[in-house]
Amino acid sequence: VDNTENSEMIKIISVGRCHWIKGYTFALDAMVILKKEGVKFQYTIIAGGRDNENIHFQIHDLGLSKFVTFINELPHKKLIEKISISDLFLLPSIEEGISNAVLEAMALGVPIISTDCGGMVEVISNSKNGFLVPVRDPKSMARAIQKFQHFEKTDKMIVINNARETIIHNHLLNDQVDKFKSFYSDIMLEI
Repeated sequence: VDNTENSEMIKIISVGRCHWIKGYTFALDAMVILKKEGVKFQYTIIAGGRDNENIHFQIHDLGLSKFVTFINELPHKKLIEKISISDLFLLPSIEEGISNAVLEAMALGVPIISTDCGGMVEVISNSKNGFLVPVRDPKSMARAIQKFQHFEKTDKMIVINNARETIIHNHLLNDQVDKFKSFYSDIMLEI
């Protein structure tokens, strides 16, 4: 008997630059776990830069060529299109400030799984507007992806709506500019 929940293909995407600190090797190790457990997925890594040999090698070495697509850079408009047709955005970084790509995905209504690195804990409230997993932990990444895959549609919508609310209330550029202006005005008044 085919389990329809498990047979549904999940489209996962990561976006960043080609650098070890972005944690793609851990994400690829998580994909191996998903493959072994029979999860149907397509993982796309879009990462700009010259240091992509390691990613290509690991995809091939782990036998993930049928499941993982690597794209070395895309124009921003095409990048946004790729993110918007994805089911899940994975940020496997070892260290990060606040990822603009994550903010864009949240605004586009794409759920986030992020490592609890750096500034991401300021953006993601675990299980509320996204999901946090420990840094350098492929098993936790794989578990979070599987957990997300089995979420009820209404629960997914709650997470998506909460993520959009986070963007609207905390990360819109005009609001940030107004906050900086207010901050600097207050400093000037004190001088």
